[in-house]
Amino acid sequence: MQRIMIVSDSHRRHGNLAEAIYNEQPFDLLIHLGDIEGEEDIIQELAGGETIMVPGNNDFFLHTAIIIMFLLICRLSGKSV
Repeated sequence: MQRIMIVSDSHRRHGNLAEAIYNEQPFDLLIHLGDIEGEEDIIQELAGGETIMVPGNNDFFLHTAIIIMFLLICRLSGKSV
């Protein structure tokens, strides 16, 4: 069984996110549901594995939102792209 951690609204507060990740490890996939605020690389590094990020209202890369949502839906439904 795959273990998935879902978080949101980190707003560059990496200490809180790092603590949550530490407390919940191990997991197979981290899904971050927005308000990443340009810190994708840091979140990916903290997760230490597969990560899916969906833009929130404070994120400015919304031009990729449709692609990200499509990949997320495919991933969760077990389909490969």
